Amino acid sequence: MANTRFAFRVLVVALTAVLIGEGCGKVSGRSVSLLGSTVDPTLCGGPGGAVHEEEPGHFVEVQGGGSTAGLQAVANGLADIGMCSRELTAEETRQFTRILVARDGLAIVVNAGNRVARLSIEEIRALFAGRLNNWQEVGGQDGPVRPITREEGSGTRESFVRLVMARNAFLGAP
Repeated sequence: MANTRFAFRVLVVALTAVLIGEGCGKVSGRSVSLLGSTVDPTLCGGPGGAVHEEEPGHFVEVQGGGSTAGLQAVANGLADIGMCSRELTAEETRQFTRILVARDGLAIVVNAGNRVARLSIEEIRALFAGRLNNWQEVGGQDGPVRPITREEGSGTRESFVRLVMARNAFLGAP
């Protein structure tokens, strides 16, 4: 998480430099819009954030919507920067320039009342594929397994499918 915060601060400084350069001699200021991945929206610090504090009249507008939505917004001229938390497809690599600003991790969590302390990757795959349906099958208490995931188009979901499910069937119900 510290690397993600550092990378975001670097991005904010870079955007500040761009906004200062673009805004010299202008009275009205400028805004830059970022749209897409919601990996950690708290990093953006709300409307304007650090950029507005440093350069009043300049704003960074941040919206979520998912990785695919961010790319579509850039392609349609609705956003300046698309935030994407997944790998670009071959077609997307021809259309967009990828700039890595941070890496993030995936976490699998269970309800605090559940006594499952550890799950293997194979057990996680089986739980999300529907092959294991009761927590007793992985050392927990008797009760149904209800996997919850992100929606279609989410970079986090796509990363989970690619990295964790690794070609296994996926229930995929958000």
